[in-house]
Amino acid sequence: KEERSAQLELITSHRRELKPRAELVLKMWKEMKRKREALEKLAAMRTTLQKRRLTAETRMYLRQLRMLSILYSVYPVVKRAGAGPHAATAALASSSHTPSSNASGFKSMKSALSSNSNSSTSRSRPVYAIRGITLPDLPKDSMAKEISVALGYCAHLILLAAKYLGVILRYKIVHLGSKSYVVDGVHDPPQQVPLHFKDSATTSRGVIQKGVAMLIIDTRQLLSACSIKHPDETYGAGTFLLHQLYVLQSQIVTQPK
Repeated sequence: KEERSAQLELITSHRRELKPRAELVLKMWKEMKRKREALEKLAAMRTTLQKRRLTAETRMYLRQLRMLSILYSVYPVVKRAGAGPHAATAALASSSHTPSSNASGFKSMKSALSSNSNSSTSRSRPVYAIRGITLPDLPKDSMAKEISVALGYCAHLILLAAKYLGVILRYKIVHLGSKSYVVDGVHDPPQQVPLHFKDSATTSRGVIQKGVAMLIIDTRQLLSACSIKHPDETYGAGTFLLHQLYVLQSQIVTQPK
């Protein structure tokens, strides 16, 4: 009996010693369980937020496509067969120059556009028109009004497309209908490059070509924003500007709405 009593006392003393430890372990387990539940709740919230974000991005993307489609219904760019006096010339076909923002780039472009090319291959090249108006690669005095109107259409189209896509254009466009112009912010003060004929068509010709080159660079920004490969420059500046807008339009129209 004495031995049994001693064993019971020993067991009781061990229980007294282990009880605080057991309570501590239980407390730690409850704390870990609470933290695990909190982490699971945070993971669930994160998943929900990611789904909402993807849904918001998808809605924004579809909204951009819808607005661009409506925009192109107002300013449709049509591809025609290359024939007639308004066919695209091959002024830049022999030059691999790409329009740049520096002065030498514009000088090279203007010199390439100024070279008169009457090769028979120009007749086989497609012609692009915006709202039924074509853009000749070499500005002509007899087409001063048509060129001003077509460039006004292009300027408005590029300006609104950049707004819908959230793109900050390298060259700011000021739309004033057929009196629109582009702002060259490289110079101080910024220079206004007209997209229309002013007093003399002879003196304004080179300036308009510079403005078209700026619109081409702005259009490339839109293509990059839509992850569209830049088309090769195998046309003159006027035709190439409409060609880029046509490529952008064709990619947008084929996207699922």
